[in-house]
Amino acid sequence: MDVWNQWPKDGSIPEYVQRYVDWLVMPRWERPKELSSEKAWAVANGFSTGSLSSWKKDARVKAAIQRRCDELNLSPDRIQDVMNAIFRAATEGGMKAAT
Repeated sequence: MDVWNQWPKDGSIPEYVQRYVDWLVMPRWERPKELSSEKAWAVANGFSTGSLSSWKKDARVKAAIQRRCDELNLSPDRIQDVMNAIFRAATEGGMKAAT
């Protein structure tokens, strides 16, 4: 299934690789327990850990990982969560948070 010549010729990545990218950039505490490691993800999805390693070296996958990370890091919800935590710590006397 993960033969390189079966990948789309338009520079995109297969849907199953996109699922891996989404899982990879997901915060570890949000991952399902049964998929807490790359090995577990590989087994559950019918791939070898070697396939995952190869995917991560591919420029298309690297770009997809970067795009997904950028989306997550710039998410207004995530930024607001951080700001709320800093505000809460500062109002509870956390001087480092206040500065």
